[in-house]
Amino acid sequence: MGRNRGFTLIELIITLGLIGIFLSMAFSPFIFSYKNFSNQNTNAADIAVARRAMDYLVREIRKSDSIEVGKGDAGGGFAKELIIDGCTYEIIDRSLCKDGEEFIKGIDELRVREIMDEDEGIGMEINIVIKNGKGEDYILSSTVYIRGGGEQFVEDD
Repeated sequence: MGRNRGFTLIELIITLGLIGIFLSMAFSPFIFSYKNFSNQNTNAADIAVARRAMDYLVREIRKSDSIEVGKGDAGGGFAKELIIDGCTYEIIDRSLCKDGEEFIKGIDELRVREIMDEDEGIGMEINIVIKNGKGEDYILSSTVYIRGGGEQFVEDD
């Protein structure tokens, strides 16, 4: 009988193992790039949501007749709600709500406090907090100073 030509089982297993190692090394940069791109897209979307909410609140404050820091303690002297011309802005179930009606989704916290600056006058500090997938906070902060010395503020009695 002649000698059989072909590969033994051990040769096939070693070859497949080497091909697997080579392919994993070749494709790992692509997988890493895809995951990184996906994370950056998610972060950009979160930041866009926070900016949209901040732009809306600042615009409403600037055109308002009355502003009041609402109730609820968010820590650090911040309240959890803002009242602009009688409309209450607060976070309910990760959404910014105006008088209980949701209009911007994806926001974890709203922090508001009245501030007084000797040069600028009375103002409002607003923080919008969004938590990323890792549980880290992204905080967008803005300070709005009120024209006319703060006649718009409603004082608590």
